[in-house]
Amino acid sequence: MLGSVTVICTDKTGTLTENRMTVQSILTPSFTYHLTGADPAGEGLLVREDGLIPSGYGDSDAALAACALAATAATDALLEYRKGSWETHGDPTDVALAIMAQHIPHDEAQVLEELRIPFTPVRRFSAAVVLDTATEEGWTYVRGAPEVVLASCRAMLLPDGSTVHLDRAGVQGALDAAMRSGERIVSFAVCSGNAFRHGNEDELPHQLTYVGSAGMVDPVRTGVREAIASCARGGIATKMVTGDQPETAAAVAGTLGLFQDSSTRVLLGSALAAQDSAAAEDIRDAAVFSRVTPDMKIHIVRALQDDSEVVAMTGDGVNDAPALRQAHVGIAMGRSGTAVARDAADIVL
Repeated sequence: MLGSVTVICTDKTGTLTENRMTVQSILTPSFTYHLTGADPAGEGLLVREDGLIPSGYGDSDAALAACALAATAATDALLEYRKGSWETHGDPTDVALAIMAQHIPHDEAQVLEELRIPFTPVRRFSAAVVLDTATEEGWTYVRGAPEVVLASCRAMLLPDGSTVHLDRAGVQGALDAAMRSGERIVSFAVCSGNAFRHGNEDELPHQLTYVGSAGMVDPVRTGVREAIASCARGGIATKMVTGDQPETAAAVAGTLGLFQDSSTRVLLGSALAAQDSAAAEDIRDAAVFSRVTPDMKIHIVRALQDDSEVVAMTGDGVNDAPALRQAHVGIAMGRSGTAVARDAADIVL
């Protein structure tokens, strides 16, 4: 069956890339900061766009400090110094955000976590309701997909700690530029008290204050571009299926050479709902699928199979398992992949 494959649908993170997230930029409502050489010890350089190097809490704007608190709320990431070196444990995105926070001067208040709402591909945000044990003030910190977080924000935080009406166009323009450069964006917001006390935990209340976003990069695996080109020469199409923003996905796809001609494009997962011939044609023509959920991955594989393609699916995460089972050939990553993905696959690399 492997020799008959005509289309490869591949997850991006951990398959085409190394799943080694590193925060490269921090975009607050007022400033952009660049972070280089980051490591768990706090070594590295955080530089504001005007050249200021924040070295203490007084140098830092309130929004930047709030980004650090939101980045580390409701996380299981662990930075641990053992036997002369730092070790990191946890989800790569959480680890990258925890390392970022190590470089931001902020008041590391002692907090009691009262509620944790975990990230899911459908929810696309995580949140924590915490109590500052020193001031007895309660806060809700949110982080997640920028379009989800920003849709629930009405204000933004300024360097002096005051708030003004959210400049939605200005913020979105800065985020779009970062995504076009290939950065994956995670946005942060905050509000006082328990934002979920009256509502559904799957929906964000429209009372949040935007504090900033982190732009992360994930290195492309060595040899991937050459492998995609080799498949193309052999008549095998490669389609990238990812939960990332379309601008980020397009930038990575361009680096990998996935856009073979002008007809190939990025298709949003939300456009996959229609069950008609036009939708099937879109799936056939698209080289990249962005903002895709696990059930959408199965839909893509089935649509290609209905179009008489022999489909291979590659992936490494728990969310890839259903599509790995649906494909004619499921291929899991052996070293970095999860046990669930390996069990669902026909081949383990």
